[in-house]
Amino acid sequence: MAGMKDLEAEKAARWAKAEKYAQGYADHGMSRALTVYYTRYFPLITLTAFSSAVLIAFLRAGGGPLDWWFIGWSGTYLFALGAVIGGLTYNSKRLKPSVELGSTLSIVMPLENDEQRALTRGINGKQSVPDEHLTIARSLAVLRRKNTATGLLLGPAMTYVLAPRFSSPSPEGSIDWFFLTVLTLLITTLVLSIRFFRRQGHFLTATAPHTTPPG
Repeated sequence: MAGMKDLEAEKAARWAKAEKYAQGYADHGMSRALTVYYTRYFPLITLTAFSSAVLIAFLRAGGGPLDWWFIGWSGTYLFALGAVIGGLTYNSKRLKPSVELGSTLSIVMPLENDEQRALTRGINGKQSVPDEHLTIARSLAVLRRKNTATGLLLGPAMTYVLAPRFSSPSPEGSIDWFFLTVLTLLITTLVLSIRFFRRQGHFLTATAPHTTPPG
């Protein structure tokens, strides 16, 4: 009996410490911030990058035919560079102010692995979260949502790995499996990140102590 009480006391202490670390987290509009970025700034970055690539190719051709492989190569590099600069700037100027992040310590650090997995399943909507752990789960969802949002801002910059394929095109009739594999991985990562971001937002909406959903 004493052993059971000790285990319960240790468990309570772990959750109390996690509760302490979970203070000061709130989502004040990350969805809106991402929507503005992808509807206003991202198209501008894309247009500027590939328009610049076409202009450079035109000047480089000296009146001759345009080298479309060069346009693909330089446009992809310029796009990746623009995505890094634009993503980092927007993350600092718009995304960070739309979220409160409390403790610099990991919220779930005091918890055991199975307890951490239970919180993750709760955030993903696969099981319910006990009311006494709701503050911790909500703060964890905010933190992970911020990390996911940052990844969505900077993820497009990873297209730079595709640029070299435009400088050495595959022989006619062959399939560039490297290009297709990397492109598939990038698209899959993007889709999963959007899915996680939406799930985290749904959890915050469903567990909000008021009727106004998080942005």
